[in-house]
Amino acid sequence: MSAINRRSILEVLTKARLLELARQFKLDVITSWPKAQVVDALTDAEEVSLRELLGVAKRDELKKICKAHDLDTSGREKQ
Repeated sequence: MSAINRRSILEVLTKARLLELARQFKLDVITSWPKAQVVDALTDAEEVSLRELLGVAKRDELKKICKAHDLDTSGREKQ
């Protein structure tokens, strides 16, 4: 199983979602940046914690994150 950290979580997300998160965390990123550079900016930002990233992740994103880290993805939706 690969280690779970901010970078490994962010690399699973789309560039569009990364840009959305950067705006949410009030980071200065440029939309023309490559995905890797946006990941770097979010990873380097002290105000973006692992807990906060998981807290704002959508259900389908959490499933992708779990799958990327060889974790069980069979959880069910909140009721």
